[in-house]
Amino acid sequence: MTSPPAPPTWLAQALDTAPASRRTTVAGRSIHWLEWGDPQAPTTALLHGGGAHAWWWAPVAALLARDLHVVALDLSGHGDSDHRDAYRFADWVAEVVAVLDAADTAGRPLVVGHSMTGIVAAMAAAAHGPRLGGAVAVDTPLAVPDPAAIGDAETVFAAPKRYASEDEARRRFRLLPDQPVLHAALLDHVAARSAVRRADGWAWKFDPRVFERQLPDRPADVGAVLSAARCPIAVVVAERSGVVPLVQRRRLRAMAAGGPTDPVLVTVPGGHHHLMFDRPRELAAVLAERAAARSAVAAEPAG
Repeated sequence: MTSPPAPPTWLAQALDTAPASRRTTVAGRSIHWLEWGDPQAPTTALLHGGGAHAWWWAPVAALLARDLHVVALDLSGHGDSDHRDAYRFADWVAEVVAVLDAADTAGRPLVVGHSMTGIVAAMAAAAHGPRLGGAVAVDTPLAVPDPAAIGDAETVFAAPKRYASEDEARRRFRLLPDQPVLHAALLDHVAARSAVRRADGWAWKFDPRVFERQLPDRPADVGAVLSAARCPIAVVVAERSGVVPLVQRRRLRAMAAGGPTDPVLVTVPGGHHHLMFDRPRELAAVLAERAAARSAVAAEPAG
């Protein structure tokens, strides 16, 4: 049997970079987060999408940690954080702020949210902008997405399957919506950290109740939240993603008119929705550039 090809050296090194595992309590629930790099360096906080967890960011975080302090959260109901009786975007914003406090961040941090949590990053920028150096929404739709565009992910996540073994769950791990992956080792690295043993078998770590219905405080117009941000904003769009439709991209281009408070719009060529899986180096480069811009802002007086 032929062995699978080894990942490129840079990816192998990124996946071998072990973060520290941390916890902090927010509103009575234990919130887990990972930490890479020097805590004295400027901080970037990475937020996973719906049904995902902090390890999805592993290669991007390791690349950024060469120059930055990086924290990646498991928001409540995801990964190794506790579940809640009910979920709200405002609660996730509070978790982000609490982790930034616990991490003793240097200067004003950059908050990055992918897909669903681009909303969290935008809401954090609107509510806590003066204490942030900036926020980035990565391939986040401005309205509730068409189910087909996200591979019916919310329906699938609301009724997850059980597996007889961890190995079976690991083999069944896939991305929704489906897309190319840079290397099998990257997918397997995340899959190995995605399942947990329950009384009735192996299950994915996220809480299905997050996806049973739209959360009560989901903004009807994410564009309006981005416009209300009180810190620099960037929006990253994957060229080949269907999650942010053309009409929304046109609106984002119109919003990014080049004024001092307008959002910066960046398109990643050839990228799909889960950019950390098919374009991790390109995404890391974009975020490093935004972190550098944040550093310039952070040198100015807050407020």
